[in-house]
Amino acid sequence: MYKDYEIKLNAILDKHKGVQKVELGVVDDLEDGLKWLEEDDKMIQKGLKSIKSEFSSLRKQVNFLKDTSQDSMQGVKQGEANIKSIEKQLKNLGMDSNAIPVIKKFKNAVSKAKENRKKVQSIPDIPKI
Repeated sequence: MYKDYEIKLNAILDKHKGVQKVELGVVDDLEDGLKWLEEDDKMIQKGLKSIKSEFSSLRKQVNFLKDTSQDSMQGVKQGEANIKSIEKQLKNLGMDSNAIPVIKKFKNAVSKAKENRKKVQSIPDIPKI
């Protein structure tokens, strides 16, 4: 009679040993997963720090370009007004303004400045991270 109980008890204990091994295996898997997550998080944080720095630098450059472009356009507008005045005066004197190289060069420079300003203004704002 005790032999039957002993066999049953041993069977139950053997069963629990297997459960303990499974539980320990799950804990080991969780520890491995935690280590992997922590390593990935460190890499992600390092990458984000680098990207944040790059975005900050890029944002400063874009803002500088936009400010410079805005300032130069004020000079362009003044220069265009001066050219119109000069062309009007030359026309009154019977002279062709296209014959004066600096006027032609200035008009080309104005055209390029306007194209560049459009390009600069089309640059999207760089978000803060």
